[in-house]
Order: sequence, then C-alpha cells, then structure tokens
Amino acid sequence: MAVTVTDATARSGKRRGNEALLGHRGEEGSSTAWSDERVAFACECDRSGCSETVWMVESHFRRVAQADGVTLVALGHAGPGDHVIASTANYLLVSRD
Repeated sequence: MAVTVTDATARSGKRRGNEALLGHRGEEGSSTAWSDERVAFACECDRSGCSETVWMVESHFRRVAQADGVTLVALGHAGPGDHVIASTANYLLVSRD
C-alpha cells in the first residue's frame, strides 16, 4: 500500500510559484498577459513532492488566484477536506474546510 505524504505548506508554496510565473510573464511586457493562452501551472495540492503539471488558460488562473481559498489541483489530487467547486477534463478547483 502506498503512503501519501502531505505537507501543509506545500500548497501555499506551489501557489507562490504559480503567481511568480504570472508576474514574470507580465514583466516581459508581452501581449499575452491576461491572455487566453494555455500555460503550464504546478498542481497546488498538498502532496509533498507532487510535480504534476496542470494546463490552464492564463486569464482563468488569474481569476482563480484572486479568489480566497480556491486552489488549482490535478485530477485525482483533491485531498481530504477539499471540496471540489469546479471540475474540467484537465483540473479541479477546490476549496478547503
């Protein structure tokens, strides 16, 4: 039986990384800022060591990042205590208890 190790700070660290990616994209002064271009984001689950990539339209992620308590996770990565608030073929948006 596999043991899943979770880290309470993993989720917030992954979010900071995703937000830094968006900051970098905005600093480039590119016309794609706030675009409908698909971007590879890190899964923001609380599994320590998760390196799953989640593809999401950049403008959608920017809206998710502004919503309090909403997290982007790969399919199958919702943890105990997570409530799925939106589901697509590529990812889940979850909120915590």
